[in-house]
Amino acid sequence: MLCKKCENEIGDAKACPKCGAIREDTLQEGGSSEQLSEQATDAFMDYLPYEFDMKKKPVYKKWWFWLIIVLLILGMLGAILSGERNDPPPEPPPIEEVVD
Repeated sequence: MLCKKCENEIGDAKACPKCGAIREDTLQEGGSSEQLSEQATDAFMDYLPYEFDMKKKPVYKKWWFWLIIVLLILGMLGAILSGERNDPPPEPPPIEEVVD
């Protein structure tokens, strides 16, 4: 089967992988505009790679986010526990003059 928009071969696909046009025979007739829009979105989502999935996890549910948080906390604790003290340096002993 050919796409009506770009005339690319689409076979049995619901949407054209080249231009994204939805096959008219895949949409149910007599549906509301919301149902047609949902069907078109579902047909288009079949051709999106996994990286572009619109149902992505929030950032705080990803493993690398928590790794960064743990490393930041460990770095702050290390800086606090081993930080320099603000004690003044000890005074050098007084120099004695030797007179011959």
